[in-house]
Amino acid sequence: MKSLIWRLAAATACAAAIVSAQNAAPPAVKDTPGKLTLRNGDTFQGVIEAFDANAGALTLRHPLALKPIVFSAAALRQYSAPAASATSDASDDWIVETAARERFQGRLIRMDAERLILKSDPLGEFSLARRVVVALERSETERVIYDGPKPGDEWVRRNEKFKVAADTVEAPQGQWVGLEAPSLPRRMRLDLTLRAHVPFFNISFYGESLRRVNDGAGAHYQLYYQMGQQLLLMRTVPNFGTQQVGSVELRRLGVPAGNRIALTLYVDLDRRRFVPFLNNRQVTEWTDNQPLEKAGGTIAFVAQNGMATITKLRIAEWNGRLPNEGRASAPLDGEVIQMINGDNLTGEILAIEPPNCKIRSPFGELTVPLQNLKRMDFRASGAGAPIGGGTRIATKNGDALEVKLVKIEKDVLLCESVGAGVLRIPMAAVREILWPEKSDDAPMPDAEE
Repeated sequence: MKSLIWRLAAATACAAAIVSAQNAAPPAVKDTPGKLTLRNGDTFQGVIEAFDANAGALTLRHPLALKPIVFSAAALRQYSAPAASATSDASDDWIVETAARERFQGRLIRMDAERLILKSDPLGEFSLARRVVVALERSETERVIYDGPKPGDEWVRRNEKFKVAADTVEAPQGQWVGLEAPSLPRRMRLDLTLRAHVPFFNISFYGESLRRVNDGAGAHYQLYYQMGQQLLLMRTVPNFGTQQVGSVELRRLGVPAGNRIALTLYVDLDRRRFVPFLNNRQVTEWTDNQPLEKAGGTIAFVAQNGMATITKLRIAEWNGRLPNEGRASAPLDGEVIQMINGDNLTGEILAIEPPNCKIRSPFGELTVPLQNLKRMDFRASGAGAPIGGGTRIATKNGDALEVKLVKIEKDVLLCESVGAGVLRIPMAAVREILWPEKSDDAPMPDAEE
């Protein structure tokens, strides 16, 4: 009942603010609005003006509202900023993984026995306690083919091109909608978020064109997601029809079913390897016994029941390695250093002062150029460190943090990280905020006008 009252009050307050704006010119919103999603499924376009954890409130500036709208923190699920239009050069960056499941990316300044210091565009220069550092890996920049959808992007529906109006694209029931690029990488990483009231949809990739995908006349692959029960990979070849490459029963794996699916698919066409992840979890791996002789640049979507909404579609080259694949675990009596030529060395990392790294090995102390190193696995004494507050923050630079979100004010997000301590992140650098799940029985105070 309390949840119902909250929903009615929130809808009434927001509608009143928006309707009242029809009789006056709405205030200009200089920032590009993101999308705020509430726990009840409601969404609002706008810019976060403030957040205060102590007050338990978030203030959103809506482009059609005369006054900012205030939401209870208990009602918040997710805030998504517009997709980044370009990817910065990260060829000299390193990626730090921590025991608190955080990921930081930036330029390596130095490291000693106590602290590791990085510098990045969104975070500036900051330090991490070495005891929570699990691994340090050279960033391998992968060319991004597409990152969207964004307003103005050109997509195809019913074999006709159209311009995207928002940061989402809708795939109607039985109608293919997609992107036609000159080509897709033969080693590809595909990321997307898809919402559907009835999650039953197909994703086609490597098709020659949307018309040929629609007609079933061209070669392509299709990934079938069937209502959280099953995931199938099919191959269509002209004159041979459609054949199943593989399938997996999702319910047996305990993969939660829902109307929001975060999908990552890794593809290596030359090795005919396909690895799907659902909600950041690998669910299977398939190998096709037949090659796809002609791979095109079309990726398309169709809903089998109701409407499907596509967001956060990212198509990039893939380096061929899965997350956590092929990485050596640091033994209790040493740390593991991987060279770019494939050699491994067990020892102790004494210090890093670019351009060199000092290592104590069974052969004595060595000074190794950083450019010769690929990855370092540490003995993280903070392996049991608690997660920092539960709110997940993703930046456009590639950082992934799990923090205690303190406040947002003056376009700066203030949070506390287990490894990095207090951080101040410009809101312009934030890609996503995901608040922790709470019980559906928790009371939700009214939204305020």
